[in-house]
Amino acid sequence: MKNALIIGAGGIGKGFAQNLVTRGYRLHIQYRDTAKLPSIETEFPGEQYFQSDLQNKAVLENAFATLKESGVVPDVIILAAGASKLDNAFTDEEASTAFHREANYLTKHRVVEATQKIYGSALTGTHIFIISSHITDADDADIKNWKEIGYVTAMREVNTWAENLQRELPDVHIHLLKTLRVETQLLANLRKDVKADSNDTIDQGESPRDYAEKELQKAGL
Repeated sequence: MKNALIIGAGGIGKGFAQNLVTRGYRLHIQYRDTAKLPSIETEFPGEQYFQSDLQNKAVLENAFATLKESGVVPDVIILAAGASKLDNAFTDEEASTAFHREANYLTKHRVVEATQKIYGSALTGTHIFIISSHITDADDADIKNWKEIGYVTAMREVNTWAENLQRELPDVHIHLLKTLRVETQLLANLRKDVKADSNDTIDQGESPRDYAEKELQKAGL
């Protein structure tokens, strides 16, 4: 049986999980909040779960070492964990950047470092999907206020890191996904804010499950 490691099981991560389980993959799902675990277990009954806030690499290494000891080697890794606060939660650009860098870049980086340490060459042939955003391709002039700079800066760092991984790990399939108009909570919140600020509208996005299906097919999975 093939195994998929799902880091971040909401939104796009959930879409990938739904498609992978129908393909016969055994899911190993990371979660942060124990209060949300019952709903995830209802969606994916009988799968494997482990708790981590993704801030402690040693905890991740222990979790992956336990998987390895049980004979599990991930064939697919989905790095979809992240967060965004494109609002007035921060008083300055530095605070915004620090929050988004931790939530969107360092979490993914730690997972890859930990899997490399535990599995090493056993990751040969593994597909790693790294979720980023199309907004990283925008001109700086189009990023109109500091509330977005922290998020964009962090996601650009994700892009650079993923592109480096593609060169450094030629035997691992690294897929950098700059998502565009996928119907996540982030897009829903952005739609609400844009409507309130300018009365403009943002169209409904593609479902995470449909988006993930297309990306899996592109990867030959």
